[in-house]
Amino acid sequence: MPDMQNDINIIKPLAEEVARIAALPQQEEKRELWRSHNALVPTRPMVIVGDVWFGTTDKSIEGHCYNADARMLELKLSVALYSWEQLSQDMVIEPFIVVDKAASTPYFTIEEQKKSHKIAQQQEKINVMGVAPEALTYPQITVDNDESYRKMHLTELLLDGTLPVILDGSAMTLNIFDTLVAFLGEEKAITAIMDEPENTHHVLKKLTELYKHRLDRMEALGLLPTKQALINNTGAYTGEEIGSKARCKNVWALASDGALSVASGTILNEFSLKYLDPIFSMFKHVYYDTSELVDLKLDYLTAIPNLRKLGVGHATDPERVAHKLKNKIIFSYKANPTCLTAENFNEQSVKDELLAVKSACNKHGTPLEFVLTGARGVSDLSRIAKWTEIANAVAIG
Repeated sequence: MPDMQNDINIIKPLAEEVARIAALPQQEEKRELWRSHNALVPTRPMVIVGDVWFGTTDKSIEGHCYNADARMLELKLSVALYSWEQLSQDMVIEPFIVVDKAASTPYFTIEEQKKSHKIAQQQEKINVMGVAPEALTYPQITVDNDESYRKMHLTELLLDGTLPVILDGSAMTLNIFDTLVAFLGEEKAITAIMDEPENTHHVLKKLTELYKHRLDRMEALGLLPTKQALINNTGAYTGEEIGSKARCKNVWALASDGALSVASGTILNEFSLKYLDPIFSMFKHVYYDTSELVDLKLDYLTAIPNLRKLGVGHATDPERVAHKLKNKIIFSYKANPTCLTAENFNEQSVKDELLAVKSACNKHGTPLEFVLTGARGVSDLSRIAKWTEIANAVAIG
């Protein structure tokens, strides 16, 4: 297996360095900062860089392994090392590697024998999905243990004893309306809201029932994360020891506006939030990500059960957001990423942007985190490093 040995030779030194860094006392110091922050007792604003990496054109973190799984592991380790060494942020390097369990987790199943049940006689009962209501049934949630352990053992082989490997569940992303969008397409789903609101509500109610069943099965099968370090790129540490199997009440959930991002708060609430609320209530904390028309949605968003973080884009009024969140919800501020790709990097503009948000949060006692995400194809990684330097200076200043 010359190709595998070559991949091990590439990965092992990277993993050894990650293991060394993971053992540093700074890691526990960072975890404790996040725990206090997430408990609404912040020490200072937190700083984190999100998903800019996988769109980068920088060759220094390009994969060289032969095997596709090995290249992904190589990239993960390389990114972790670069981030720790070059960026002034509040990331944590964990002393293990997580491999997600392989599973099939559909949102619903359509029973073909019921798909056209009595269509000729009961056209009025055919829902907006084009099937009879009784055709939507509980999904079959399954775990592929063979594939899960194949991935785990391959990762152990590649790491060659440098880091332990943990087989774990995955973080939950919730959006019932987008489940309908995935089936119908966005245009038809939005049209259904306008032309068939009552029928759409009927379907969403059914999907909510199926969604709850899906979560119950995932919980029972151990498909929720026991080692949840991140939620939407930010620290998810709470101090709770979960054990071998997580329940919804132990973990974070992520949700967003999805296809209703430009809808009014009233529409968002009627066709999304009111169906998600009982599901949000099942989780320990919720991170809700919103970007557009934030001012029209704030009253509805801040009423979300167990909401702990609200992700808000830069095109908003930080004073109004901080005033609404007060000291009860973390302002997860998604900074303007255009500084990374603009012709010139304007340091003062970046500083002024972050200072304005911090000032608003200080005024209202609102916990704050600065998040840089959403920049793709960044050719100059030094700009990301400079942003984190400025953000860190603002956070501790």
